[in-house]
Amino acid sequence: MLPMSSLRRGARLFTQQHLVALECCSVPCTRAAASHHHHHHHHSSLHVPPPACMLRPLEVPYRYLFGPGPSNVSPRVLSAGGRPIIGHLHPEMYEIMNDIKEGIRYAFQTNNHMTLTVLKFTRWLKLLEVISLMKKSRSQKMFNRKSKKPVSYLLDMSHLSNYWGNDGKPARMYHHTGPVSGFFTLRESLAILAEKGLENSWRQHREVAEYLWKGLEDLGLQLFIKDKDLRLPSVTTIAIPDGYD
Repeated sequence: MLPMSSLRRGARLFTQQHLVALECCSVPCTRAAASHHHHHHHHSSLHVPPPACMLRPLEVPYRYLFGPGPSNVSPRVLSAGGRPIIGHLHPEMYEIMNDIKEGIRYAFQTNNHMTLTVLKFTRWLKLLEVISLMKKSRSQKMFNRKSKKPVSYLLDMSHLSNYWGNDGKPARMYHHTGPVSGFFTLRESLAILAEKGLENSWRQHREVAEYLWKGLEDLGLQLFIKDKDLRLPSVTTIAIPDGYD
């Protein structure tokens, strides 16, 4: 039997020889890979290179926003928007939608079966006007045809109500792909309102608005609405002094 020192030297020599062999074998492969990459890049069908701006990380500064919109968002709401995406037809999403319904009922102080919020109804009026003009622009031949009642979809409240589970049926019908992250942020906003309390929220907004009004008046600025009782805490309008654009 060989002594232990001889076995160790033999193992060391064997390892070194194999490392050299592996290194020699890897050099042609590396060169071939580099040559293949260069060849592929040379014959690329892309005409527009990756923009340098997209190779930098996104940077958004934090600013206090005092305009009519957009406005600053609670960190909790921002964090909720970054939650993992789930399917808009998953059971967990239905539960979130149910939470949103309860939160909206609390926010608007209603127990209605369905509550709709319309930010700008003029958009709907413009849409109806366009549809009306399209119908009027048809040829006389089309006018003479027997008109059929159009199938409503976007404005079908019964179908939309089922999507939110308002018809009492366990199975919900697909209406549209809901904004998943938007549902997350909406639920978190309603949760903050429920935790704070509706009346406390009203009082807080009123106090902040009055603090702003006083600060503006101390600067010599004039508010359009003279009567404080007629002012909206969420909107403050001021008269721009002469000399300012």
